[in-house]
Amino acid sequence: MKVYVIGGKAGSGKSEVALYIKNYYEAKGKKACITEISKYIKIYAKELLNWNGDRETKPREFLQSVGYIMRHELFGDDFIINRTIEDTKVYERFVDVLIISDARLPIEIDTFKEKLNAVSIKVINNFEESKLSVEEQKHETEVAFDNYDNFDYVIKNDDINSLKSKVEKIIEKEDVK
Repeated sequence: MKVYVIGGKAGSGKSEVALYIKNYYEAKGKKACITEISKYIKIYAKELLNWNGDRETKPREFLQSVGYIMRHELFGDDFIINRTIEDTKVYERFVDVLIISDARLPIEIDTFKEKLNAVSIKVINNFEESKLSVEEQKHETEVAFDNYDNFDYVIKNDDINSLKSKVEKIIEKEDVK
C-alpha cells in the first residue's frame, strides 16, 4: 500500500491535496482512501460539543486543547500516531493508496516515513491570510513545521488551479520509483 502524509498549517490546502491524490489514483483504477490523524480528537468535539463536523464551525480551540491534553498530560506524543499506524493494518486490506491528510507535528512525519515508508508533502498557503485567531496561530500544531525540513516535497499553494498540476507531478515521480 502506498501511503502519503500531508502536513501544513490550518487552511493551507491539505484536504485539497489529499483529494487530488485520491482522485488521481481512482482515475487509474486504484482504490484510495483519505484518513486523518485528528479523527480521534474530533470524536470528542462531536460527542462533547455536538459539533456536526462542518469545517466552517470547527471548534479549533477545543480541538487544540484536547490534542494537547492527550499528547502532554495523558498519553504521550506518539499515542495518536500509533493508533493511526494500527489503523493502516485495516486499510491495507482494502485500499492501494492511503492518504493521511492532516499532519501537524514533525514526530508524525518522521514516524510515518519510518514505519509506513510514507511520502511526505508539506503544503504552504500562499494565497490568503490565516483565518485563525492570534492565539490559535501560536499553538504548537500551527508552528511546529516552521523550522522543520524533512518533507519529501513542499508545495506552495498559490491558487487552486496550479495546485492540481503540482500534486500530479509529485505522484508521477513517486509512481516511477
